[in-house]
Amino acid sequence: MQYNIKKILSKYKIKINFKLDQYFLIDKKIIEKIVSYAKLNENDIVLEFGTGLGFITKEIAKKAGKVFSIEKDEKILEVASKLLSNEKNIQLIKGDFFKVNIPSFNKFISSPPYQFSRKIIEWISRRKIDLCIIVFQDDFAKKLIEEKGKNYTFVSVLPSISYKVELLDIIPCSSFYPPSPFPSRIVKLEFINENYNEEEINNLIVFLKNIFSQKNKKLKHSLRNYLEKIGIKDPSKINEIINSIPLSEQKVCLIPKKYLIQIGNDIIKYLK
Repeated sequence: MQYNIKKILSKYKIKINFKLDQYFLIDKKIIEKIVSYAKLNENDIVLEFGTGLGFITKEIAKKAGKVFSIEKDEKILEVASKLLSNEKNIQLIKGDFFKVNIPSFNKFISSPPYQFSRKIIEWISRRKIDLCIIVFQDDFAKKLIEEKGKNYTFVSVLPSISYKVELLDIIPCSSFYPPSPFPSRIVKLEFINENYNEEEINNLIVFLKNIFSQKNKKLKHSLRNYLEKIGIKDPSKINEIINSIPLSEQKVCLIPKKYLIQIGNDIIKYLK
């Protein structure tokens, strides 16, 4: 069963903005499933990126104590405000998700524009969030669990620092309006690692971004580039660090994520 979105778009004279990747999830059963994966109760405070027309927002509000939903499109937010006017535990916030002041929350649910997928993963990885349920393009979602090879990227390793990543249901293109160009996937990220503070996470992100900028080269070359970028210019010092690192002769794209994270940790501790 699907929401009659055409009627809503027509009534409020809304035009789809393809530049913003506006594909509205309209399948009620899938929306219910997304929210069910978050295992919400009245003590949960949920943050949503992209209110859209409020279909997911409304379902979250049935289970959670409070919902903060952020929407950049002023016209869409105005309509969502009308459609959600009877929901007393929803607070809509206008603005750029990555720039507005975000209230305290413990769970995150979103079906965001595809163009922000990588940025969202990095944003989540810098925070301690109990549980995240997100809809991504299926191809992007698969990269999150890659262990090596062509599709093994910065985002394959990044969330694994602090989160357990699980791919759940595939969402067909027809579940969106307009139909999405690619199948999507529900992804679950569960926070599991309290061992890092904010500075350590930020340092690891810088390390991973640098070495994955040359992922098809041997690790020793990527490490040299990284060390020079963070201000280490002494060739003997650089060689000393590289020679102390196992797997330095392996290509970055062939080194499993747990080893890359450990190597990053070791280097960062060594440089303190």
